[in-house]
Amino acid sequence: MTPNPQQQEVVDHFEGPCVVTAVPGSGKTASVTMRTARLLKRGVNPSSILSITFTNKAADEMRSRITKEVGKIAEKMTICTFHSLCVRMIREHAEFLGYTRKFSIYDSEDQWRAIKGATSKILGGEDEHPKVPDSYFYEVLNHIEGRRNADVGLERALERWPLVNEQLDVVEEYYRELKRCDSIDFTGLLSEALRLLRARQDVAEKYQMRWRFISVDEVQDTNIAQYEIIKLIGAHGNVMCVGDQDQGIYAFRNAEPENLASFERDFKARSLKLETNYRSTPQILERAHALIVNNESRKDAELKTGNSDGPPPRAFVFENDMFMAQWVAKTISKMIEFGESPKEIAVFYRVNFVSRILESSLRHAHIPFQVYGDVGFFRRMEVKAALAVLRLLSNPNDKTAFETVASMCCRGVGPKTCMQVYQISEDDNCSIVKAVQKVASRGGRMAKTLGAFASRFNPKEKPYDVLSTMLHKTSFADTITKKSTPDNDRLANVKELILEVQQHMASGGTLEDYLQFVSLLTSQDDKDDRGKVKLMTMHKSKGLEFDNVIITHANDEIIPHRKSYSGFDDEQRRKQMEEERRLMYVAMTRARRRLLITSCKLASKRTYLPSPFINEAGVRIFEK
Repeated sequence: MTPNPQQQEVVDHFEGPCVVTAVPGSGKTASVTMRTARLLKRGVNPSSILSITFTNKAADEMRSRITKEVGKIAEKMTICTFHSLCVRMIREHAEFLGYTRKFSIYDSEDQWRAIKGATSKILGGEDEHPKVPDSYFYEVLNHIEGRRNADVGLERALERWPLVNEQLDVVEEYYRELKRCDSIDFTGLLSEALRLLRARQDVAEKYQMRWRFISVDEVQDTNIAQYEIIKLIGAHGNVMCVGDQDQGIYAFRNAEPENLASFERDFKARSLKLETNYRSTPQILERAHALIVNNESRKDAELKTGNSDGPPPRAFVFENDMFMAQWVAKTISKMIEFGESPKEIAVFYRVNFVSRILESSLRHAHIPFQVYGDVGFFRRMEVKAALAVLRLLSNPNDKTAFETVASMCCRGVGPKTCMQVYQISEDDNCSIVKAVQKVASRGGRMAKTLGAFASRFNPKEKPYDVLSTMLHKTSFADTITKKSTPDNDRLANVKELILEVQQHMASGGTLEDYLQFVSLLTSQDDKDDRGKVKLMTMHKSKGLEFDNVIITHANDEIIPHRKSYSGFDDEQRRKQMEEERRLMYVAMTRARRRLLITSCKLASKRTYLPSPFINEAGVRIFEK
């Protein structure tokens, strides 16, 4: 690629703080990659370069591009996500935070189970209190996640995510439980790394000296905790932040689109812009820009392109969602008939529940499709159970892993047996696996099963051999085989995992490395090269592009979501509405050549008006 003048400024930037505002499709990844390669060619030590990306997939792509430019020297750079970076820092200094270097990383399911366990412990168990509604647990979870991401104290957190006194006790018990299990949940990786950097100035200075050149992508999607980490490891000021406030769509995860402006102000950074879009037609960009200029808080960036003209974006209003879904299927069929590749066609929607009727229509039309970001390989029930075996082998204090493995491999082991194991573990200050052995030695109905179970966790054996033994010498294989279907051979999936772990360790990797890799995967890291139409939410479309995009259910109270209209003061409503408008903007700018928008008057037994964003964008509406 030959850089344009704006891109060349990014490529040539050497030292000092710099903020790059990059409109959609402006070649920001290529520009930052070329800039990194240029640093290496100027003699910068590759070990002193840190590039933080939004997904593992983006990190792999950047690493591959730089390697093509400069060769194997690129392998010495650090290119990773925020969470991967935090894992690295915590593992290097785990003792300062009260963990071992083999700590487990809890995913959302582990976290949910641990919060429920903490609640039962505080309230006395289900036998002693009424059944707790899920909303109770969500309130606790939102408080934990929000406080960490926003990096605020307890008093401020209670204003934003209020709890009753007993829920505060649950939060504290949850934290204690994580420490007892030598585990950190996903959000905790950020807060614990931040705690480390603040508590240990020597550690912060070590990373400042290690990484002299830092670049951070998608800064508009960072939260306060992530921004504070940037400030601490980038205190030398040699940081390039790249992003676009107009594409900030993760406020519900406590992201702060204003971080881009904050960086420019806090670091007194040089400001560069990438305003030429190489992806979309002028017609699509004109409508997208007409929409986003309605956001008051944005810093204006011009949308330019040298691409040739294409068909104007059009919107269609249908009587109901069934007619709309049938029209979508027919339109896609015609596109494919006239030579469009199915993999270059995508259907976006704001909320997941609307996908059912779209999937049904595509099936009836015999159109191959994939729900993008749906259950990937590592999120399948049997694969997660197999990974729990490996987690327990790595960290014998991991309670959630033990419960998962016991439910699959030990028939008859229930909550009472598990509580007995936990009590011994706590009283004798020993691991979960050791406590299982002690329970087995006392005899009883489950002694033989528990004894056989514990004996198979031999740390001297290869992890993949332990997993293979658990699969074939316990009830594991029988349990998952019964749940297999013609489309999903669960036993084959576990065998595939065993092979992958074996290959990973044969190449010199460790079990902990592998578990870390899996735990940090995101839905956008799932590999998919199959020729299928993609269905996905607008949020999942971020970072992707297609020749043909159809945005469905563009109804008022769906996009913008009805939550944008109620329950907030005027300023909060404005922020919510601007977030929804940015989401529509992101969805529109995924399209290269053709953009169609559909709305319906009746869906899920409710009547709707077309989204006001259609008129704001100046897209012509046709009644169907």
